Amino acid sequence: MKPQTVAYIAIAVRVFQSLATQTFFQPDEYFQSLEVAHKAVFGYGHLTWEWTIDKPIRSILFPALWMPVYKMLKDAGLDQTSALIWAPKILQGLFASLTDIAICRLSRRVLGPESVAITLVLSLFSFFHGLALVRSLSNSLETSLTAIALSYWPLHSPPAPSFKRFLLPLLIASCACAVRPTNAILWTYLCMDTMVKFKRRGTTVVNLFSAVAATSLISLSLLIAIDTKYFGTLTFTAFNFVRTNLSPVSLFYGGNPWHYYLTQAIPILLTTTLPLFLHGVYLTVSGKGQKGSQVDMQALLGLTVWTVLIYSLAGHKEWRFIHPVLPVMHLFCTQSLLSIPHEGSGRPIATSIFIKPRGFLVFLSLPAIIYTTFIHGRAQISVLLHLRTINTIELNSVGFLMPCHSTPLQSYLHKPELEGGKLWALGCEPPLGIVDPSRYVDQTAAFYVSPLAYLQQYFPSIVDPSFPPSLHPTTIPGSPVPLLRPMSRRTTGSSYAHIDEWQHSWPKHLVMFGVLAQKEDTKGQSVKQFLQEKGYDRVWRTWNGFEEDEKRRGGVEVWKWSSP
Repeated sequence: MKPQTVAYIAIAVRVFQSLATQTFFQPDEYFQSLEVAHKAVFGYGHLTWEWTIDKPIRSILFPALWMPVYKMLKDAGLDQTSALIWAPKILQGLFASLTDIAICRLSRRVLGPESVAITLVLSLFSFFHGLALVRSLSNSLETSLTAIALSYWPLHSPPAPSFKRFLLPLLIASCACAVRPTNAILWTYLCMDTMVKFKRRGTTVVNLFSAVAATSLISLSLLIAIDTKYFGTLTFTAFNFVRTNLSPVSLFYGGNPWHYYLTQAIPILLTTTLPLFLHGVYLTVSGKGQKGSQVDMQALLGLTVWTVLIYSLAGHKEWRFIHPVLPVMHLFCTQSLLSIPHEGSGRPIATSIFIKPRGFLVFLSLPAIIYTTFIHGRAQISVLLHLRTINTIELNSVGFLMPCHSTPLQSYLHKPELEGGKLWALGCEPPLGIVDPSRYVDQTAAFYVSPLAYLQQYFPSIVDPSFPPSLHPTTIPGSPVPLLRPMSRRTTGSSYAHIDEWQHSWPKHLVMFGVLAQKEDTKGQSVKQFLQEKGYDRVWRTWNGFEEDEKRRGGVEVWKWSSP
């Protein structure tokens, strides 16, 4: 298969897939990209704590990729149209296609031309690529940049790589590290592997060190300059990121056992192709793989093992953190499929392989891709599309009584008149600066201990029909540590905790998951009854797929105040 053909197919599939995706996966696909870019261009929106603390841990580099898109829409007067949502999706689809194109290039180098079509099919039918690659997550761009850099990296020994041979992949790798500093884990291994292979060739080692020094200096200088310009003060976000994630703050968002990546993440990333991957690893370890490819495949296997091992040392783990090695794992799946006898069939090699039972495993992930593209988490996007259709006079205030960051905000709503306390959502700011984080209760946790108690304590007793702005509806990211206060009924285990004193006004519209309306207090009164007594009625509802989180069940509902 020609490289141009690979590129055309990859671009067409990924752009279509990105546009077709109407579901919610991770808050970061909005709050570390589109929401930040929207605020930078239009001047309003929500920034999370990572951007507003004294030492920000997120670089503006990644959100800046969407700023030209928003700027063009603004200048063309199209920002009030659906183009505000579709245009960033098209750009992300193009970014996603780079992964497919790059891994096919690497497959051609390592496994030979006959492997390209097989690798392309594996990549396009990958469940996790379908779930995450087409979304505006920093891990997705990191995956694309890693695959591109690997496709140019000198994996095998002869000939001795020159300075120029190292320079291009390391420049691309430095961009990946700027987007996600933890990507340096991969390149640390590859540089060590190269030094071991060329330990007898001093010139090659010097070339490698020179290229690393040059690309590091260039990328760090540009990163510091860009972030310093954006934040208005000298800022080194990569250092702040590493320092913060090595602190207990990272565990605030959950800890996982050491075997998480082995027992959960890798099976989810590979899904039905896991047996192919394991077989491909066996072929590499036993020396029974493709002739002439064993040295390269062994290096890629070492890279995969190293990456999973190092990431396993961290307390906070997520599937997407090891997404950058998924394209590499697909090469082991390709090696497994190439071992299927296919000569003499009269059909193209890829066709001969995929009609076999082992080859058909690749396509079994398609139902899961369809489900996560069109159904799972759809309501969290549909509700924003619904709110967009309500005119400005009618939609004069909105509150989201949901777990923090359950939906995008202004990157979809795009309503400046809702700024200044008219649009709010429950937060979950981490315990920054608190000596004993165990005694800290964030807003989402405080709300869900007893939703009715929260509504009674932090909202007025009656609804003001003018719907004034809320004075302090959520904890301000990066604000001073809240004082120790009595814990009351919110939680147990101690009589005092660090809890903010939020101040809400009743909004005209409330958005919540359906299960919240059924929650009852100790007296048997439900949230539904309480809201109806205040004058609210449910005016919109839609299904959200099968949800494992009990706080997010029952679809998504919109409640509107009409009269007491």
